[in-house]
Amino acid sequence: MGLLEEFPGIVKSQVSLAPFTRLKIGGFVDFLAEPQSIEQLSRLIVICRIEKIPFRVLGGGANVLIREQRA
Repeated sequence: MGLLEEFPGIVKSQVSLAPFTRLKIGGFVDFLAEPQSIEQLSRLIVICRIEKIPFRVLGGGANVLIREQRA
């Protein structure tokens, strides 16, 4: 079962990160997860590690620059 099926409403695909950064810049990511509890966050991390899906935790978006195009 994939992330979208495992976490409906929490994980979205192909989302721009621009609205999540202070400078309002940033490209698209394959998946964006917005867990509502520690349990959901823990389960997301476990699944990402099992499926070898790289992940980053984004805080307030103030001290980050996100590339707008893929490398």
